[in-house]
Parts: sequence; structure tokens; C-alpha cells
Amino acid sequence: MAVGDAIGSSFIDATLSLGVGPMIAPIALSAGVAVAGSLVAAAAVGLAVLVLVQRREHNRVSGVILTVVFLVAYFLIANVI
Repeated sequence: MAVGDAIGSSFIDATLSLGVGPMIAPIALSAGVAVAGSLVAAAAVGLAVLVLVQRREHNRVSGVILTVVFLVAYFLIANVI
């Protein structure tokens, strides 16, 4: 159930923000930045799925691991891309 929740919420977040964001505050965005951001997000979701499948339970340890994955992805998207 956790894997489905992680994938589903990531899919909704990625697609909904692409549609609603420009309606609120339009910005210019190159295709390269969009592709790079999508690849970082896909890698983060893949790592989250891998952690949840390998550990077979979601507890404090997996919570810390997933928080680190989030922070790394956030840093990459905010500073590199």
C-alpha cells in the first residue's frame, strides 16, 4: 500500500502542479529544465519504491532514508537545475 501511495501521490503532484502552477503564476521554462527536473523526480520516486520494497515495512529507519532522499532531490532541483 505504501508503494502505491508513493507512486500515486508523486504522479498527482507532478501532473497537477504542471497544470495549476502556470495558471496562478506563469513562468518561462525551457524544455531542458523540465526534463532534468522530471528525471530527478523519477529517480527519487524509484529510490523510495526500492527502499519500501526492500525493507518490507515502513518505520523510523525508512522514514529517515526517505527524508534524506527528499532533501537530496530538493537540493538538486533547487540548486543544480
